[in-house]
Amino acid sequence: EGVPPFSPEAVGRPLLGETAARPPPADLVVHTTSPACVGYQAKNRVFRRMRAPFAWGIASAQELESWDPRIEFVSEQPFVDRHPHRWRWLRFAKAIPGVGRELRASMKIAHLRVHA
Repeated sequence: EGVPPFSPEAVGRPLLGETAARPPPADLVVHTTSPACVGYQAKNRVFRRMRAPFAWGIASAQELESWDPRIEFVSEQPFVDRHPHRWRWLRFAKAIPGVGRELRASMKIAHLRVHA
């Protein structure tokens, strides 16, 4: 779940393909990060403290379908919409115009299905 966004895309792509090669059917839940999030992590205090910076990003997990024909996009949900009590003050930032939209688009949990 946490490996692809922190590895170079050249590692993440084959990893997803190798996972898809396992005996199907399977459901995968993966963490995705937007290109904008990758770009502004150096300017953000929270991201600067991370020991593993994001290496690449995608706008939507639906893009992952094009990586391997066995992968089907099922759904995605913003991190901040899952377990809001864990996000403390950040959950309130969702209500700020502009900030909330970018926050919800920057990091998501995606559900993928692998077929034969």
